[in-house]
Amino acid sequence: MKLRFSRLVLIGVVFLLSAMIAATVIASGDDDDDHAARNLGAVVLVSDGACQPGKFFDGDRCIELEVVCPMIDDAPAGLRVTGTGTIGTVVLTTGGNGTGLYGNQAGDVVEGFINDLLGDGYLVVELAWDDLAPGPDPLLGVWEKPAGSTLGSISLACRSATALEWIFENLHQGGLFIAQGNSGGSAQIAFSLAYYGLNILDLANLSGGPPPCPISAGGVVNFADQEDCVVDGLLFDENHEPLLFEDPRLDYPNTSVRFFIGEDEPSEYITQTANEYHDRIESDKCIQIISNTEHQVGRTAEGAAAMLASIRAIADEGSTDDDECDAHQDDNDESDDSEDSEESSSDDNDSSDDDR
Repeated sequence: MKLRFSRLVLIGVVFLLSAMIAATVIASGDDDDDHAARNLGAVVLVSDGACQPGKFFDGDRCIELEVVCPMIDDAPAGLRVTGTGTIGTVVLTTGGNGTGLYGNQAGDVVEGFINDLLGDGYLVVELAWDDLAPGPDPLLGVWEKPAGSTLGSISLACRSATALEWIFENLHQGGLFIAQGNSGGSAQIAFSLAYYGLNILDLANLSGGPPPCPISAGGVVNFADQEDCVVDGLLFDENHEPLLFEDPRLDYPNTSVRFFIGEDEPSEYITQTANEYHDRIESDKCIQIISNTEHQVGRTAEGAAAMLASIRAIADEGSTDDDECDAHQDDNDESDDSEDSEESSSDDNDSSDDDR
């Protein structure tokens, strides 16, 4: 009880100091004059040491954090840290409410992907929104909000943005700083870029998303039905704060953004939002359609290979203008040209009708 009280006092002191300086304990990214970034929260380091038996299984180093953001519950986060970090850091987030570790997903494909990153010399940081202790979850994850709260996804993304900044400031040893996540995990990264001025990323690999907003009807995470988060939809509710509803920042001069969507993605709303977000980004970007893949892109051999290629390309060349991106862009350009041609033909016909 005494330890718990001391921990609460520490969190309160950190948050009070954050408010007193009208900023955050950790610095936010550079602001854009037209798109002022929201303030980040504060981080309390709870523990740092060898991983203990429990939810996170094995690992050499596990870190517990408490992330404190305005007007939402404090969020426990766990990090599993592996590798040398000689060429950079890759942060891996997970989908849904983000309570699992990326490497704990079933299948040899995920294990092989992480081993490839480690072999290349990256520090791999797996982020899960949960404490490290066995037993019931104290929080339902990164997208959980207080009962009755009207805050939506943009407000809740303070947690992810704050955690990413803390990892950069405290664990990253130099070189490339990369974040990758699927579905709700990709939303953690996308919302951080769009609303929290996160200019620290060299590469953002977004797979199976982002969904229009991780919070849907009733404040429940529901990625199958996101119609109430589609701005032009009949069921739209602005309280959910979808990705492209407010005034997102869409120019990321330091960050290459890569989208990976399964050719058999079951959610039309995820595909729609990923394409719209891609099209509106004003800086380096690419979208790839992954064959033989549904929603869990990182669990298929094709998806894992495409995302590893994206990481290796930016490490080798400083950008990810690989053949797949170029081929997809060529297809889009041809489609646009075809539409322009049809419009031109229609205009000619209209002109001909006018002449008659």
